Amino acid sequence: MKRKPITARNRILLIFDELSPPVSLLLVLAAQGYEVTLARNGEEVQNELVTDSKPDLVVLELQLNAIDLLQLIQSVQPHIPVIVTAEASLLNLALMIKEEFGAWEVLPKPLDFTLLGQLLQLVMQKPAFIS
Repeated sequence: MKRKPITARNRILLIFDELSPPVSLLLVLAAQGYEVTLARNGEEVQNELVTDSKPDLVVLELQLNAIDLLQLIQSVQPHIPVIVTAEASLLNLALMIKEEFGAWEVLPKPLDFTLLGQLLQLVMQKPAFIS
């Protein structure tokens, strides 16, 4: 099976709050041909958003500083789509963040990888995503 080459529309920034990244998510994204960069704090997020190989989409795990991170993302790359992931007990907060701070979509954990894949395809098919 021939793999799709990495292009400028295949980069994802994954922001997580745990000591180790969500391995199953990394494996799924890699298998689908995405280039994934990891960040755990505002400094790492800032650095990734200003590199030559900027991400096309951000997956943000809901965490204590999620609003600050979302505002940072919007200040550096205002049109980048952000998918917020949240535990079921935090879905109302995640939906409020989506409404008030402009996240593109909210997905409950555990993640439905099929749905995530469909959302990623939708974003990556657009020549220039504008939220």
